[in-house]
Amino acid sequence: MLCSAVAVAQEGGDLDTDAARALFKRGTVQYEAGDYRGALAMFEQAKAIKPLPAFDYNIARCHEQLGELDAAVAAYDRYLATQPPDGDDVRAHVTLLRARVTSPPPESAHPTAAVATPPPAPPSSLSPSASHRGRALTIAGAVVGGAGLVLAGAGIGLGVDGDKQADALTAADRDHRPFDSAVEHRLANDRAGEIALCTIGAVATAAGVVLIVLGRRAHARVYAWSGR
Repeated sequence: MLCSAVAVAQEGGDLDTDAARALFKRGTVQYEAGDYRGALAMFEQAKAIKPLPAFDYNIARCHEQLGELDAAVAAYDRYLATQPPDGDDVRAHVTLLRARVTSPPPESAHPTAAVATPPPAPPSSLSPSASHRGRALTIAGAVVGGAGLVLAGAGIGLGVDGDKQADALTAADRDHRPFDSAVEHRLANDRAGEIALCTIGAVATAAGVVLIVLGRRAHARVYAWSGR
C-alpha cells in the first residue's frame, strides 16, 4: 500500500524535476494497482533523471513485492547509506529480509515434486493491519476535528450575540436608561459559553489533526520525494 505523498517542492523551470515527478506519479498508480514490475520501471527511470534516496526505497519495495529479495536488500542498503530519519525501522526490516534470503528452503518430503510456496508475509511494521489502523486513525481524526470546528463555530456565534448584548447595555448607559437585568444575564451567559465552546473546539480540532497525522504515518508507504 502507498501512503499519501509528501508535497513536491515547486521549482519552476526544472524540466528534470517535472519529468521525474511525472514518472513518480505513474509508478505510484501502477504500484497501487499491483503492477509492481511496471512501477519498478517508472521509479528506476525517475531515479535516472533525479537520483533521490527515496527512489531507492520505492525500488526496494517493488523488488520485495516481486519476491526479488536480493535486489530489494541492495536497494534498501543504498537508501540506508543516505542516513534517512527512519533508518532504524528500515534497517530492522532489512535484517528480516536478509534472514529470509540466507535461510535454506525447507526440505520437501517428496524431492521429485516441485512445491510452490507462497511468498512470506511482510513484517508487522509494513503489514496491511498497519494500513487499517492508519485509516481508522485518519477517520477518527476527521470526526473529532470536525466536531471541534463545529463547537468553535458555536462559540463564535455566542460571541457575536454577546457583542450585541454589550452594545445594547452601552447604548442604555449612554442614554441614561436603566439596565435590563435580563440583557446583563444573557451577556454573562454568552461570554461564558463563548469561552467554553471555543476552548473545547480548539482542543478537539488539535486532537483531530494529531490523529490524522498519526494515521498517515501508520499507513504502509512508498516514500515520496521532495523534489529538491
